[in-house]
Amino acid sequence: MRWNKHLFVYLLIMCISVYFVFAVIDTVTLNTPANNTFDIDGNITFNCTAAFAASPLVNLSNITLYGNWSGGWHANLTNITVDGALNRTTFVITSSIPDGSYLWNCLATDNSIATNWSSTGNFTIKVDSTSPVTTSTSPANSAEDSDGTVEFVYTVTDATGEIDNCSLWLDGALNMTNLTITESTSQNFTVTNVVEEDVMSWFVSCRDNSSHVGNSTTIYLDTKPTTYTPTPESPGGSYNGQTYSEGQLEGMDLTLSGLRAKDNIGFTFSGENHNAKITTVAANYVMVEVSSDTITAQIDVGEEELFDIDGDGINDLSMTLNSILNNKADITLKQYSSEPIDTTICTERWSCGEWSACVDGEKTRDCSEMNGCSTQNNKPSETESCDVAVDSTVDAGEEGAGGGSYVWVWIIVVVAIAIVLYFVLTNKKKK
Repeated sequence: MRWNKHLFVYLLIMCISVYFVFAVIDTVTLNTPANNTFDIDGNITFNCTAAFAASPLVNLSNITLYGNWSGGWHANLTNITVDGALNRTTFVITSSIPDGSYLWNCLATDNSIATNWSSTGNFTIKVDSTSPVTTSTSPANSAEDSDGTVEFVYTVTDATGEIDNCSLWLDGALNMTNLTITESTSQNFTVTNVVEEDVMSWFVSCRDNSSHVGNSTTIYLDTKPTTYTPTPESPGGSYNGQTYSEGQLEGMDLTLSGLRAKDNIGFTFSGENHNAKITTVAANYVMVEVSSDTITAQIDVGEEELFDIDGDGINDLSMTLNSILNNKADITLKQYSSEPIDTTICTERWSCGEWSACVDGEKTRDCSEMNGCSTQNNKPSETESCDVAVDSTVDAGEEGAGGGSYVWVWIIVVVAIAIVLYFVLTNKKKK
């Protein structure tokens, strides 16, 4: 009878111990964001659920979010206000995660120290906060086309995202779209039957799979080049010069051949009339007078001369003497600008550095505009409030290793208790 009492106690202890060992967390589910999701700003809300069979002795203790966006695999946030057999937990990362591809998972722990990861393994989250970089390479600004067929060449790159499509825009209207894009490689749109007009504008717009759009610089194409023939001198008479009215200087890139002394080239700039007069054609240079405020200059063959025609201290007109033949000059006139000429709205493209450490509830970073825009309409924030809510006391082991727990520790403890009880009860029976 005495043996039966001890046997009962022994079995009771064994049952309770086994109960704790095998009352492990059944499932951990990663809810949002879905696997291989793209995020556009790095501020991400993670949600996961932990559940196991309810028991009066074992309940959830905490759930911890793990990821590798701040170095190695580590704990980021821990929710300790969980209880019962089921808990759905949301973690909000308020500090921007930098662009890149990262892994994340949730580790659930119960009050028997049993732990478990998601059975589906780690999920991937991709952060892409920047727009594609699109570059128009050909035809060059102010180039000419005479046959009505133009090949528009461009390249595009994206630091993190993948390019969905690129579109050609002519004179502000969508012309065609390419859905098969290879990054960092020259690609083209070929347009036939191009309408003849004085100047056509074109640019390429590319969109990535995070819906960021990157536009190339607007380029101007002359689709109706003009042939100029100076008025011949009357036999036996004096030459009084030929006047060429060339319209506005903005966007101009024009070559005139057969220019002689006394010829005049008229144009407008910023709504005002101006004139460039050839006063002398020598063997290897010409003399010109540019007005309305008269500016006199000598231009040698092969040389370029710059003129500030509106008196604002910034050069506006470029004149290049290409050649002189039979006292006739070949001269190129074009608008001068130290930066690419773009009369459309500049598309801002910002690049930001890493956030600083959180100090006094605030962190900072530096952002630079990459397209040379003078505006700051879409400039990202360079300061942000922050707080530290990281609990890294839980050891993750390997990255998201499935089902890591202390089950074996408990099994060893149970076996040890069983052995001790066996020897104690056996000794008492002999006595």
